[in-house]
Amino acid sequence: MDLGDRDGAELYYGAGGNSMMLAHYGGPRLVALIFDFLQRTGSVAYWPGEAPCGAVADAAVLATLPQDMVDTIRPVAVASPEELDKAICGHVG
Repeated sequence: MDLGDRDGAELYYGAGGNSMMLAHYGGPRLVALIFDFLQRTGSVAYWPGEAPCGAVADAAVLATLPQDMVDTIRPVAVASPEELDKAICGHVG
C-alpha cells in the first residue's frame, strides 16, 4: 500500500483484521491508520531497536499487559496519531 506520504509503506493485515505488520514505515496517513487500529482493537504497537518500545491508544490496556512485556518494551499510552508518531520516533515515554 503506497500512502503517498514521505516514504510510503507496505501494510499487511492478518486474518480477521486482528493483526497487522509493516514492512516500511513513514508518513502521517500511516500513523493515523495505526492509531485507528490501536483504538479499535486494544492492541499494542511495538517497534524493535536498541531500546524496543511500544504504545497503546487506551491507557486501560497497560494494566492488562504481562509484566515481562511492560519491562521489555515500556509501552506508553498515546491519545492521538501525533503522540503515536512522537512515541515511535523516541520523543515520548
